[in-house]
Amino acid sequence: MQRPQNAGVRRTLFALVAWAAALAGCDSESSLARSRGAGARWRRHLPSLRRNSDTSRLVAKRLRVALSRFLEVTVVGITAALALLVVVGVVSRKAGFSLVWYDEVAAILLAWLTYYGAALAALHRAHLGLPNLVRRAPRSARLVLGVLREAAIIGFFALAAWMGLDLLAVLGGTFLVSLPWLPAQIVYSAIPVGAVFFIVAELTVVVEDWQRSRTV
Repeated sequence: MQRPQNAGVRRTLFALVAWAAALAGCDSESSLARSRGAGARWRRHLPSLRRNSDTSRLVAKRLRVALSRFLEVTVVGITAALALLVVVGVVSRKAGFSLVWYDEVAAILLAWLTYYGAALAALHRAHLGLPNLVRRAPRSARLVLGVLREAAIIGFFALAAWMGLDLLAVLGGTFLVSLPWLPAQIVYSAIPVGAVFFIVAELTVVVEDWQRSRTV
């Protein structure tokens, strides 16, 4: 029942195009042919557009999986090292000798765990938020809130990465007090590196949400 209606709508659109071309002083037949040719070219390009969309979706998924695995391994490794260090520190104190570098290294590992763990949480949308407030807002307000949220987060961590790089430049040639062989730049590299990972994780999630909203 819908085919005659669709054919009638198509004929009406072609008639309107021909009428507009005639008013503009153009040849209606050539204009109509160009409009039909444009539609045919668009239909020919549709498969390639779908393939490009599928390719971008696959690339985003692979990037997310690779980043998630790297951050998970990093966080688990830092957590295991911190737990082992705490056990060694407690045992050494009970045995009567205290490790000089214990407190400083434990604080460094905790800072690393914070930065890399925050990036992993951002990749899984595990940070605290106000989803109910966003859902109750109008659609246009939700879009504005989402843009402001991402701009604030990315802007903050971009500033953190920039300031972290400045800090590394200042710390050039310095070493830890308890471990004189360990450069301070390696210790504080978690600030810019963790900030960059957070930005990449946030952008990855934003791209996935955008692609998911297009398919709904």
